[in-house]
Amino acid sequence: GLGFNRAFWFRFDEDKRCLKGSLALGPGDAKEANAIWEGLKNESIPLFEMLDKVSNHFKDVHHPLNRIIHGVEIPIDKGDHFLVRALRQKEASILHTIPAGEIWPLGGTPIALAPVATGPNLYGVIVADNQILHHPIRSQELESLVLFSTIASMAITKAKICALLKKKIQELDALNKDLFESREWLVKAEKTAEMSRIADRVFHEIRNPLCVVGGLAKVLARRSEEKEISE
Repeated sequence: GLGFNRAFWFRFDEDKRCLKGSLALGPGDAKEANAIWEGLKNESIPLFEMLDKVSNHFKDVHHPLNRIIHGVEIPIDKGDHFLVRALRQKEASILHTIPAGEIWPLGGTPIALAPVATGPNLYGVIVADNQILHHPIRSQELESLVLFSTIASMAITKAKICALLKKKIQELDALNKDLFESREWLVKAEKTAEMSRIADRVFHEIRNPLCVVGGLAKVLARRSEEKEISE
């Protein structure tokens, strides 16, 4: 759709600190490319059906491109690979020569590089080429890729913000639940304390008459004993 034969996504893995080959889109060779293009000529495929086919392509771990790209990991803190430079500098470019000693198992040049980043957030690099038809990459095609990478970076940022908001909402829900349970416990504790205070007052009110009755009982008992002794 952007004028390229193939495209690859190298995702920045924050845990491993590397650019990791994640997605590949396009034919593995000229024969597969001809079959795809003939199919597009002979039938009109709705956009969403085409997107479903693309999704299935990503999931096909046996496809030659997927087998190659899934094994690529480029450390971001060691060396100066051209993909790492593109991501750090946040500049799109057309690479006409693979630097000596740098790994690139996906064919020759030219290749278009478009970093996906927003502010300090680094997400990865999109790479596109024309290895099937061997057409040169024009500046207009690079501009289209840059536009796509910009939209992708905005979408990823939005998705991360939504995920963060969802996490915060879940934390607030858990906190509200804890507060509700604490409130229920406090209400029960206050009820228990009030019942204890009432019991203390009742006991105090009962204790005074009981003391009087007890005193009278002792006096009567003593008098009864003295009367028996005198008799």
